[in-house]
Amino acid sequence: MRRISTLIAASLALASLASAQELPSPMKIVVTFPAGGTADVLGRLVADQIGKVGGPSVVVDNRPGANSIIGNEFAARAAPDGGTMLLVANSFLITSFLRKLPYDPIGSYEPVCALVDSPLVIAVGASSPFKTLDDFLNAAKAKPGAVSTAAIGPATAQRVAVELLKKSAGVDVNFVPYPSNALAINALLGGEVASVTVNIADIGAMVADGRARILATLSPKRIEGWPDIPTAREGGHDVAYAAWFGLVAPAKTPPAVLDKLSALVTKAMEQPELRARLKPLEFYPSVACGAKFGEFLRGENEATGRIVSEADIKME
Repeated sequence: MRRISTLIAASLALASLASAQELPSPMKIVVTFPAGGTADVLGRLVADQIGKVGGPSVVVDNRPGANSIIGNEFAARAAPDGGTMLLVANSFLITSFLRKLPYDPIGSYEPVCALVDSPLVIAVGASSPFKTLDDFLNAAKAKPGAVSTAAIGPATAQRVAVELLKKSAGVDVNFVPYPSNALAINALLGGEVASVTVNIADIGAMVADGRARILATLSPKRIEGWPDIPTAREGGHDVAYAAWFGLVAPAKTPPAVLDKLSALVTKAMEQPELRARLKPLEFYPSVACGAKFGEFLRGENEATGRIVSEADIKME
């Protein structure tokens, strides 16, 4: 009888574990960016691949607006059962230092996986007198506030990258915020601003057809596929910052469920089919899951708070 009781208890424990690891179907990835943009495409590629590697079907739920706050709050309040993940980027952390939020970017979520990095660059028009990053910075040093860079802003990776460069070089560059990278680039091509700070994917076509020239990347290393573009760090500037994307789940999602999500996302990101589709988007896999991604988020959050405070960035 004791043996039977032990077997029953063991079976119940295994059943409980299996139940904890089951995921709702369909799952949902909340994307706080508009449909059709590169972030939305990333979310859909990952969602599709999760289903192909043995996970449940996954749908993308676009909830843009209010600097991503609407979608972030929705995901924070979702059931912590593995049925909802939230696609996050640098702005997920930056916004929390600019306004009061109905959620905590660290405490209201559990880390699942970092996905990709998207390199940032400073570019000028083809007719610009600036041939190098030092040319640009020397002009800014000679006339504080007169040399401009346009970018999507203010609560963005691009704004933070510019502030890091300004601090390192000791210059005053006029940051001109635009609602989108496309509008910032149009301003550059129209001669309204001296430069743009954007993701390489947004300016690559203009560089290829001779309308723009990249001075440097602000990211930690040279860009695969663009090996001739120097890093700001190579020029002696202490800047190594990239746009990044990852997935989080609502707080209190059970560890066993998080492990299951991490395993599926990792497997999806390893597939050659997905990597081939990320390459034209200039998305470079940087997969790190669970505690490792959590450590990254906490470190990034602390550093972001310092930058926002020192640069006095406001929600303009």
